[in-house]
Amino acid sequence: MTVRQTFRIAEFDLPQDELPTPEELAENINDEFSQRNEEEDPVSGETLDYLEKGRNAHYEMNRDSYNFCYFRYVTDTPESFRIRNDDNEEVEQNETVLETASVIYFDTGEFAFQTRQDIAEAWIPAFIAKIADMDVDNDFFTRKFFESDKMRSVYQNADTISKIAFNHPGDSENISGNGLGDDIGDLAELCEGLTFSTGQGDGNLQGNSVIDAAVDALEVKQLNTKRGDENMITVKNSGRLTISWNESEWNQDELARNRAQTIRSKILPFI
Repeated sequence: MTVRQTFRIAEFDLPQDELPTPEELAENINDEFSQRNEEEDPVSGETLDYLEKGRNAHYEMNRDSYNFCYFRYVTDTPESFRIRNDDNEEVEQNETVLETASVIYFDTGEFAFQTRQDIAEAWIPAFIAKIADMDVDNDFFTRKFFESDKMRSVYQNADTISKIAFNHPGDSENISGNGLGDDIGDLAELCEGLTFSTGQGDGNLQGNSVIDAAVDALEVKQLNTKRGDENMITVKNSGRLTISWNESEWNQDELARNRAQTIRSKILPFI
């Protein structure tokens, strides 16, 4: 079974001596729910408790660098929908459903969490801070973005690029004199952005003179990149990574460890 997940990279804004170690974090993940917040049900007016927990923790402290703790974050999320009641009237009904997300925390204070539509980005770092008893204020973590130099480095070091997207050139970007040619330059100015893709084929955009020049001149928004026999990774300058792996041959006892090590190996080059 192939698993595909999108991660957002972030970092705690705390001194190193105020950060929990991966081992300390894992020891506080006990598969027990605690309150995330409470809200008033807009339909019934009742107070609803929304809970959260961590489970399936795996940590490693013997790495040369970037020791880590992996776990699954679980939380209540509200879901609203309309139903027909016994009187054939349309009424709104709310339910609480569980959503889960993968999380990996490094001893540097950097972490990556799986993005899910119904899980707010602030919930997971707040959960880590809560269970690790971190002394934080409202601005205690920073979402990371991949700057232009990082995106160019990813492009240059990849073995295969199957898709590349560029943002519209800003006023400060000079696309002349970079080998793009007048036609490509005019097109970049006219469009909201440019995207090149090999589609379903096995082609490689890397090394094409037009693409190389565009990478030097324009802001890279997205790359679909591959090294060796690894699965394709989608890198976005918003700080998001989409990775995939195969779990077909993993047994249940190995699942947390294998997931943790696989996610670490795929995300670490972008930390």
